Amino acid sequence: MTVVTNFTADITLGESPLTVTFFDLTTGDIDSWLWSFGDGTFSSEQNPVHIFVGVEGQKFDVSLKAWKNDSIVNHAVSIVSSQIKAGFSRDTNALAFASFVIGAGTGGGWIAESNTPNAFIRLLVSPPSENFFYSAIRSNLSVTLPSSPSGLGPSVFLMEANNAPAFVIINHSGNIVSSIGGNLAASSDISKWFAFVDVTSSLGQTIGYRIEPVETLIPEHPPELFVFSGINGLTRVREFTTLSSDDFDEDLKPEFVEIGKPCVKLGWMMLSFVVSARAGGGFSLIVTTDNRARLVANYSLKEPVKEKTWAIKYGMKYRCNPEFDISGWLSLEQDEPGETLIHTFDMSLFPVSESLSVVMSGFQCGELSASLGPLMLIDTTIL
Repeated sequence: MTVVTNFTADITLGESPLTVTFFDLTTGDIDSWLWSFGDGTFSSEQNPVHIFVGVEGQKFDVSLKAWKNDSIVNHAVSIVSSQIKAGFSRDTNALAFASFVIGAGTGGGWIAESNTPNAFIRLLVSPPSENFFYSAIRSNLSVTLPSSPSGLGPSVFLMEANNAPAFVIINHSGNIVSSIGGNLAASSDISKWFAFVDVTSSLGQTIGYRIEPVETLIPEHPPELFVFSGINGLTRVREFTTLSSDDFDEDLKPEFVEIGKPCVKLGWMMLSFVVSARAGGGFSLIVTTDNRARLVANYSLKEPVKEKTWAIKYGMKYRCNPEFDISGWLSLEQDEPGETLIHTFDMSLFPVSESLSVVMSGFQCGELSASLGPLMLIDTTIL
């Protein structure tokens, strides 16, 4: 059975941080998934939970690749290390160390600094009698990808990283970042590999990536003890192969998740409407409502049939709001985009020689309201 990828989510609009649960709806014989959340992070779970962080109005493209895996090929396994080393000394060793590398000045504060593509070293004297030195190592690496898939069908290529055990790493911090996107934060979990960028579309190219420590001021500790903070581990490119194109599919939903205030359906009521003649013929209709909505003007030359004006409850007859039959009527959406308080309708094509019946229906939060607005009878002959 051919794989057809599809997915949904429990929520797609909300304030930051927004927790979203995704649900795989893919059909076909599959055993592998790769989600891209549009913020540089990925997941290989079938139904992942992801937290989106952003500003109001920010939108995220979400995609899902699903496939029946045939084999796994590992490419370009590398050892990576990026560490911050810090220590205190009550003698001149720290100062001499910094002087040897970059040449140091005197006085308080940061008195020496070197910043190269692969390392930076700083020296802090505060007070001068207690020298604190701080150095860090960046790693800039690259990997050349295969020019074509290894299997008979499409392949998925992922760059992955694993935090290997390192007794000198006291605090796991920092990030792995590639030249084509992706960002993986350091983790103390050494039991699994983490995907940090999908490189399938970059076959045959050389991809650069760097291991970047986080600059943190490490608290004071005994002079004889060095403290390390950073990343120590392995990276690799892993290829997942398939037997045919029927075993793979991808679904991309642009702007699927948005950071913003959730839409609340409050109902809407017409407050006023104004009819005015247009210079080119016909007329304009402007409607004001108490709450935001997206209105549709349903109009006809005939007056709608009132289907129900009375109801019987508990043996008593009472008057109720009429329900209109507007089947077969023409309809026109408001000119303004989205859901608004003021709604303008361009009726320029309607001849100014008749009486027009208009009934409004409306949408809130993208869903059609269960009720209709009041009937408006517009005599265009007096315009």
